[in-house]
Amino acid sequence: MCRYLPFLTLRYTSTDRSWYLEAFGYNVTDERFQTYLANDSGAGVPLFAWNAPRSYGMRFAYSLSPY
Repeated sequence: MCRYLPFLTLRYTSTDRSWYLEAFGYNVTDERFQTYLANDSGAGVPLFAWNAPRSYGMRFAYSLSPY
C-alpha cells in the first residue's frame, strides 16, 4: 500500500543567489504506520518497523563560488 505523507518547504533566496534560508517539515500530519513486516518463524512473532515521525527544521546554505 502506498501512502502519501505531506511535506512542506519554504525557501528564501538572496537577490544575488549567494545564500538561502529554508524551513521544512516532513510527515507534518505525524501519520504512523508499519513500513516493514516479516514473519520470521525463528522469532515466533512478526517483526515490523514504523515510518519516520514528524520532523521539522531550518537549513542555511552559503555559496563560496562567484557564479
